[in-house]
Amino acid sequence: MNLANSNATVIFKTIVLATVLFTAGCTSQSEPEAPLATGSTTDVAAREAGTTNMVCRYEKETGSHRKVKICKTSAQIAAEQAAAKKTLQRINSGSNSSSVGS
Repeated sequence: MNLANSNATVIFKTIVLATVLFTAGCTSQSEPEAPLATGSTTDVAAREAGTTNMVCRYEKETGSHRKVKICKTSAQIAAEQAAAKKTLQRINSGSNSSSVGS
């Protein structure tokens, strides 16, 4: 009976160790944040005027539940919003000209 308990304990410890090692191996270390694209005229003008203000927020990575801190200047945010609006308008105007199912 003592030998059976000893074997069960060894098996249990092995399973726990394997689980801990597997879990530790699955966690990835985040890469250092790469600086956002700089050098646009709005960023340069804002830096020269001394009015750069960073806005940071946490966003979920695609395919993950982990959140990543994203920091951008208000000029970068405005430029991205303008580009997205322009793209959306281009897509919407193109979809009206085609007839589907005719």
